[in-house]
Amino acid sequence: MPCYAIDPEDKIFEGLRSDYPEFDEWFAKVRQQSDTRRCFVIEEDGAYAALGLLKFEGDCEYSIAGPVVKMSTFKVSEDHSGVKYGELLLKAILHSLTTTESASLYVEVLPSHPEVLDFLAAFGFVDQGYQSARGEHVLTKSLRPPPDGGGVSDLEYHVIFGPPALLCRQRIFAVPIEPRWHDQLFPEQAPPSQSAQLALFGKTGEQTHPWGNALRKAYLCNAATNQVAAGDVLLFYLSRGRRFSAVGIVEEVLRSTEPDEVMRFVGRRTVYSASEITEMARRARGVLAIRFRQDRFLEPPITLTDMKLAGALRSWPQSITRLREEGMPWMRDLLVG
Repeated sequence: MPCYAIDPEDKIFEGLRSDYPEFDEWFAKVRQQSDTRRCFVIEEDGAYAALGLLKFEGDCEYSIAGPVVKMSTFKVSEDHSGVKYGELLLKAILHSLTTTESASLYVEVLPSHPEVLDFLAAFGFVDQGYQSARGEHVLTKSLRPPPDGGGVSDLEYHVIFGPPALLCRQRIFAVPIEPRWHDQLFPEQAPPSQSAQLALFGKTGEQTHPWGNALRKAYLCNAATNQVAAGDVLLFYLSRGRRFSAVGIVEEVLRSTEPDEVMRFVGRRTVYSASEITEMARRARGVLAIRFRQDRFLEPPITLTDMKLAGALRSWPQSITRLREEGMPWMRDLLVG
């Protein structure tokens, strides 16, 4: 929403007022500067569940590569914790910056909020050792990946510079996923007919699924493969439309016959319930659990016909299927550009 339309009396601002005595004076200025700012809001029951504010500065007082964007506010309401709204908010912010010339994103965080520092570090924000006049830590995220990869692994490259950011030096896998699970794991891609069920509150009043909001998700199956490893790329295949659009990168892999171990590993990042995981674990091979990070959605999607013509696949994937070497140069060009 435009900054001038923000409700300054919303409950989400109570904590900010206690941290910053000059908040109201500053916020009045923010609402007058809509042309140089962007505001992102998650609303629930008429209140702000999360809010992010960006300011396009060009350059700044710190030695940070420009043009620079400041994330002047990043806040999740205490009443809405546990459903990954922080990741949903960050997802929207980073996606919006892909259409700009910005080189760096930075944020100032009080040391009294270690949970925010840890959260941002998990998504590539680095403490540069600077301190603001208020004693805040200055964390920056680079938005311009170096062409040579920067001497880091494929997974580190994605964390530091993305999403989206892929090197695709490792393997790429086609991953089949049922439409009902796909629409929960990637609600942005759900058809309009599903939008009511995938809104913040469903028909039964059940709260939105955290795995749909998250940037870090989990995929579970009983596939026999042991090839998938950290840094590999996943292309999720949706039989509805015979297309690939959701792209992820593997963080960590676990195979286990112990339901409790699997549930600890995936946390609240999977579409499967505890009873469904228990049933999957009973099978001879146990559960293959893959934690991955969402990188992007392909627009337009890649069709199964595209894959076959490029030699990447011979047929539709019935299980996790490694792309053929013949089609890898074509796929890398699409994903790395």
